[in-house]
Parts: sequence; structure tokens; C-alpha cells
Amino acid sequence: MASVHKVSRGKGKSSPFWYASFRDRSGRQYFKSTKAKKKPEALRVALEFERMVQGDNSANHFRKVAEELYARTTGEALPFFSTQGWFSTWLDNVKPSIALRTFEDYRKTTEAFTDHLGAKATGALSNITERDILAYRDKLNREGRSTATNTKSLKVIAMPFRAAKARGYISTNPAEGIRHTTERNLKTREIFTPEQVAAMLAASAGTDWEGMLIAGLTTAMRLGDIADMTWNAVDLKGRTFKTPVAKTGRIQASPL
Repeated sequence: MASVHKVSRGKGKSSPFWYASFRDRSGRQYFKSTKAKKKPEALRVALEFERMVQGDNSANHFRKVAEELYARTTGEALPFFSTQGWFSTWLDNVKPSIALRTFEDYRKTTEAFTDHLGAKATGALSNITERDILAYRDKLNREGRSTATNTKSLKVIAMPFRAAKARGYISTNPAEGIRHTTERNLKTREIFTPEQVAAMLAASAGTDWEGMLIAGLTTAMRLGDIADMTWNAVDLKGRTFKTPVAKTGRIQASPL
């Protein structure tokens, strides 16, 4: 039958919690902290531990017992998140502290990952394994994504798992340590030829795209930054324009 004990680790190092001693159905003995300071409560936890390892071994049973133990010792319900639910909560948490475009990148990346998971996305966050992350990485590789794109996607996916681990919702981060694709997979990119540039300008003549193409070709600015430009950024006298760069937040000055 389960019992509880105090553990002494030397002067000033003893744990304030009672430890439970119990055995499973095969006779294997366990010695775990109950996280309870009062002996009667510790004994109730020890008996629950014993019931857990000697009873039904299904995931639902373990989850139910864990919820009961957590509620009994803390007075609160055990937090539970599905992968999809936690990613949504994480996005809400980080949204106020990042740029809108960055938030949209995070949202699209996490949604693409949960879509890849299928029905597993609605299951427990703790069910996601390193194999799931590797399968998604390999999917990106098969689609011909660049090294930079794959690296960025995996970094974003690791963020909500890292936050969940920090809060104690999961014990390990399944995305931690996943190696990104190597530069060998990076396709060679060529610059536009003068003929191609002329064709694009001819096709966009008289439209907003004409100005955006000229700005991009002459300044190497990102398309989103060009689209966000206003007349306040233009200094006709100094023949420059200054625009904030969404990715870095710095102000970029470019000649007209």
C-alpha cells in the first residue's frame, strides 16, 4: 500500500514536501514528490499515484487522475490545450508586441503547420512529437521551398512550443534541435535581364504596379515597404525619400 515519507538531504537542504512510495501492478516501486506539505494531503496524493499505476493504463485515465491531483493540490483546474488552441492563444499573446506584418507571417506559418497535422491538431499539445516537426520540414523540402523559407518556418513553429514549455504545459519542445535544410537545397536565383525588366514595365504602364516596379528596381526595397509609402516620405528638395523598414523597424533613406 502507498505510504509517505520525509526526505533529508543534509542541513538546510531537506524538501518541505512529503514523498510518496508506491508500486505498480508488476511490483515496480516508485518514489515521487507529492508537492504536499501536510501529511494527510500527501497520503491522498500517494494513493492517487498508486491508483494511477495499478489501474487503467489509457491516456484518458492518466489525464483524468492528473487533473484530479492538480485540482486537489492547487485548487485550480489543470490547464489543457490542443495544439490548434494553444497556437491561437500564443498568437493572441504576441500580437500586441510585434509588427502587423510579422504577426501575419506567424499566423500563416502556424496555420500551415496545423493544417498539415490534420486531426492531430485538435488533440493534446503534448501529443506533438519531433517526428511531426520533421515530417512538416520534409514536406516543405518536397515543395521546393528555399533554405531561408524552411529555416524561418521552423523557427516560428518552435516559438509557441517554447512558450508552452516555459509555462509547464509540455515537458519538452518537440521543435527544439530540429536541423534546418542545408544550403545544398537552395536553388540558384538569377537577376532579371534588361529585356525582362522592359517587358514588365511595358505590361504595367499606367498602373500602380509601374511605380512599384520602378521603386523596387532602383532601391531594392521590399514590396510591402513600397506599398506602405506615403507622400510624407518624399523629400523633393533633398531628392530622397525615407521609409520605415517593417522587418527591422529602422528608417531607410533612398535617393530619388
